[in-house]
Amino acid sequence: MNSAVIIPVGDELLNGSVTDTNSAWIASRLFLSGIEVKRILCVGDTMEELLSAITLATQIADIIIITGGLGPTKDDITKHALCIWSGSALKRDEPSYQRILQYMKARGREVNSLNASQADVPAACRVLPNINGTAPGMWFDLHGKTLISLPGVPYEMKAIIEDFVLQDLQSRYSDSLILESSLLVSGVPESELALLLEGFERDLPYRLQIAYLPEPGLVKLKLRLQSSPANKSADLILLNTWIDKAADIIGIAVLGRNGDTLESVIISDLRSAGKTLAIAESCTGGTIGSMLVSIPGASDVFVGGVMSYSNEMKVSLLGVDSEILHSHGAVSEAVACAMAVGVRKLSQSDYGLSVTGIAGPDGGSKDKPVGTVWIGIADSTGVQAFHFRFEQHRMRNIRKASLAALDILRKKHWGFLGKGSN
Repeated sequence: MNSAVIIPVGDELLNGSVTDTNSAWIASRLFLSGIEVKRILCVGDTMEELLSAITLATQIADIIIITGGLGPTKDDITKHALCIWSGSALKRDEPSYQRILQYMKARGREVNSLNASQADVPAACRVLPNINGTAPGMWFDLHGKTLISLPGVPYEMKAIIEDFVLQDLQSRYSDSLILESSLLVSGVPESELALLLEGFERDLPYRLQIAYLPEPGLVKLKLRLQSSPANKSADLILLNTWIDKAADIIGIAVLGRNGDTLESVIISDLRSAGKTLAIAESCTGGTIGSMLVSIPGASDVFVGGVMSYSNEMKVSLLGVDSEILHSHGAVSEAVACAMAVGVRKLSQSDYGLSVTGIAGPDGGSKDKPVGTVWIGIADSTGVQAFHFRFEQHRMRNIRKASLAALDILRKKHWGFLGKGSN
């Protein structure tokens, strides 16, 4: 397997102002293309540090990928370092300049000298077009190495990698590729999932590797194998056969595959069925609605929501009986049911979903400790509510409650919960 070094550039990465998500994404894409990342060398906005990192990278890898440092300001030093490394001067790339003119015009802005300078690139490079921004990427084949410099803005970098980099790298450097398939599992902890799949793992062909990737409320189960272009079709059949076996064993806890998320599955399934949804959120504070609207086409399904954080809002907007609140408390089965029924009635939607709980770190009691959550689901058959006991961490509780609520909706829609009480 050929090797690569990734060099993210920027003082903001070293002082913690910005998290380097680019390197992880690039490494994952290279790995699937049969290219191993040997090191990630993060450097600040210093010419000497960048040149030193490039020198080290060329000693240990075939491919060097640099991200960042291509902006129009004085601290963006990548191009000038690459002029030194390549022994070439800057020249104006006319297609890049025209793209900058069009980019600025579309936003009602004039091109100044700093914007225009982003079209200046080392003469030794091949320009990689940036259709999402103003700084082009650069590809160098020098000194027996391939060096690729990309903008640090994630969506700009990703588009250039996908459109202009990966296929060329794979054709030049890799005679193998990694095939992966995954299941997204909800409501089953990693340890329980591993026990459930003990026999499956024992029978797994030696070429297939299994990994459990947990996050709050979810586990991604991934199968992976090393293949080649010539064997790709046969290996995909093998991979898919075994991922199907895993899905059959796990059952209804499998909510999606590969790139699916819980929210994308919800939007797709409800849209296909012509169903609509409204949400009443208390302890999750709008998180569920935000998750849903991140999916294109959510407006076909998601009617809207009420963020009823206070008891007064629960009464005035959702029609929750104040006597129920007084006798049962806001975090209760009765209130979760009343909220779900109320938001469904208010919106005239097919489903009403509600969440009420104690996210923490304060507000808990002996009977209702921090992490106590009730989730309600209402439809034409009636209403049901489900009790959860999460943990002490506020943001994890909000995340887990949001996922649990959407998973209850998924199971209700798929017919796994049965009818509610009227």
